[in-house]
Amino acid sequence: MKSFQQEGTTIDVAASGADIASGDVVPLTNMVAVAKNNIVDGESGPAAAQGVFVLPKNATQAMTLGQTVYWSTADTNITTTSSGNVIAGKAWAVAGSADTEVAVAINA
Repeated sequence: MKSFQQEGTTIDVAASGADIASGDVVPLTNMVAVAKNNIVDGESGPAAAQGVFVLPKNATQAMTLGQTVYWSTADTNITTTSSGNVIAGKAWAVAGSADTEVAVAINA
Protein backbone atom coordinates (compact mmCIF):
# COMPACT_ATOMS: atom_id res chain seq x y z
CA MET A 1 0.00 0.00 0.00
CA LYS A 2 1.65 3.13 -1.26
CA SER A 3 0.43 5.58 1.41
CA PHE A 4 1.07 3.36 4.46
CA GLN A 5 3.55 4.82 6.93
CA GLN A 6 3.33 2.74 10.14
CA GLU A 7 0.96 0.85 12.46
CA GLY A 8 0.49 3.94 14.66
CA THR A 9 1.49 2.29 17.91
CA THR A 10 4.63 4.38 18.37
CA ILE A 11 5.23 8.09 17.97
CA ASP A 12 8.46 10.09 18.23
CA VAL A 13 8.39 12.71 20.97
CA ALA A 14 10.87 15.45 21.80
CA ALA A 15 12.17 16.21 25.26
CA SER A 16 11.96 19.97 25.54
CA GLY A 17 13.06 21.64 28.76
CA ALA A 18 13.71 18.46 30.74
CA ASP A 19 14.71 14.83 30.33
CA ILE A 20 11.92 12.26 29.90
CA ALA A 21 12.32 8.97 31.76
CA SER A 22 11.26 5.62 30.37
CA GLY A 23 7.64 5.08 31.41
CA ASP A 24 6.85 8.78 31.79
CA VAL A 25 3.58 10.03 30.36
CA VAL A 26 4.16 12.60 27.63
CA PRO A 27 1.11 14.83 27.15
CA LEU A 28 0.54 15.91 23.56
CA THR A 29 -2.15 18.24 22.23
CA ASN A 30 -5.13 15.86 22.37
CA MET A 31 -3.52 12.58 23.40
CA VAL A 32 -0.79 11.09 25.55
CA ALA A 33 2.16 8.84 24.88
CA VAL A 34 4.35 6.77 27.21
CA ALA A 35 8.11 7.03 26.74
CA LYS A 36 9.70 3.71 25.77
CA ASN A 37 13.23 4.80 26.71
CA ASN A 38 14.94 7.63 28.53
CA ILE A 39 14.99 10.71 26.29
CA VAL A 40 17.58 13.39 26.99
CA ASP A 41 16.49 17.04 26.89
CA GLY A 42 16.83 18.33 23.34
CA GLU A 43 16.58 14.85 21.80
CA SER A 44 13.69 12.82 20.38
CA GLY A 45 12.75 9.23 21.10
CA PRO A 46 10.00 6.64 20.75
CA ALA A 47 6.86 6.62 22.86
CA ALA A 48 3.92 4.24 22.87
CA ALA A 49 0.73 5.72 21.44
CA GLN A 50 -1.38 2.63 22.15
CA GLY A 51 -1.56 0.00 24.84
CA VAL A 52 -2.59 -0.45 28.45
CA PHE A 53 -0.34 1.10 31.08
CA VAL A 54 -0.57 1.25 34.88
CA LEU A 55 -0.33 4.96 35.64
CA PRO A 56 -0.42 7.09 38.79
CA LYS A 57 -3.93 8.38 39.55
CA ASN A 58 -5.57 11.03 41.64
CA ALA A 59 -5.83 9.29 45.01
CA THR A 60 -9.14 10.93 45.87
CA GLN A 61 -11.12 9.84 42.78
CA ALA A 62 -12.74 6.50 42.02
CA MET A 63 -12.71 5.30 38.40
CA THR A 64 -15.00 2.84 36.69
CA LEU A 65 -14.16 0.35 33.96
CA GLY A 66 -14.29 2.11 30.59
CA GLN A 67 -14.53 5.61 32.04
CA THR A 68 -12.84 8.35 30.03
CA VAL A 69 -9.82 9.61 31.97
CA TYR A 70 -7.42 12.52 31.57
CA TRP A 71 -3.79 13.35 32.30
CA SER A 72 -3.27 16.24 34.70
CA THR A 73 -0.01 17.92 33.75
CA ALA A 74 -0.22 19.98 36.95
CA ASP A 75 -0.55 16.95 39.24
CA THR A 76 1.17 14.40 36.93
CA ASN A 77 -1.55 11.81 37.36
CA ILE A 78 -4.71 10.35 35.85
CA THR A 79 -7.90 12.17 36.79
CA THR A 80 -11.59 12.14 35.89
CA THR A 81 -11.53 15.94 35.52
CA SER A 82 -11.55 17.02 31.89
CA SER A 83 -11.16 20.78 32.35
CA GLY A 84 -7.58 21.90 31.72
CA ASN A 85 -6.32 18.33 31.23
CA VAL A 86 -5.31 16.14 28.26
CA ILE A 87 -7.50 13.17 27.34
CA ALA A 88 -5.56 10.02 28.19
CA GLY A 89 -7.95 7.21 27.26
CA LYS A 90 -10.18 4.74 29.10
CA ALA A 91 -9.84 3.22 32.56
CA TRP A 92 -9.02 -0.45 31.88
CA ALA A 93 -9.84 -1.48 35.44
CA VAL A 94 -11.88 -0.28 38.38
CA ALA A 95 -9.90 1.90 40.78
CA GLY A 96 -11.08 2.93 44.21
CA SER A 97 -10.72 6.45 45.53
CA ALA A 98 -7.79 5.40 47.75
CA ASP A 99 -5.91 3.61 44.93
CA THR A 100 -2.77 5.34 43.71
CA GLU A 101 -2.63 3.68 40.26
CA VAL A 102 -5.04 2.69 37.51
CA ALA A 103 -4.67 0.69 34.30
CA VAL A 104 -5.40 2.95 31.31
CA ALA A 105 -5.84 2.05 27.65
CA ILE A 106 -4.17 5.16 26.29
CA ASN A 107 -5.81 6.99 23.41
CA ALA A 108 -8.67 4.49 23.34
